[in-house]
Amino acid sequence: MEHPDANSPVISENDASFSPYVYRPLQEHEFTRALLLHPSVLPEAPLRCDLSHVDMGEDFGQCEAISYAWGLPELTSSLVRGPNQDMIRITPSLD
Repeated sequence: MEHPDANSPVISENDASFSPYVYRPLQEHEFTRALLLHPSVLPEAPLRCDLSHVDMGEDFGQCEAISYAWGLPELTSSLVRGPNQDMIRITPSLD
């Protein structure tokens, strides 16, 4: 059986199979965004994730904080979000 990432496309900003991510404001001030990064065994496979709004007052499991604010502010890489395959542009520090 072939690995699910084996046929994953290389992400291109001009690729019509990906739609750009549309920013959605947080629901309330007690909410934050949680990014679930999906594993891959292929280094060249696109980064894939789910992004959700979570209530900080509820237990949503163990997590780690990441910072996307350091390094060059150039959006040179991408990750693919969810089943709609929204493309989120990211800095090299997150790639």
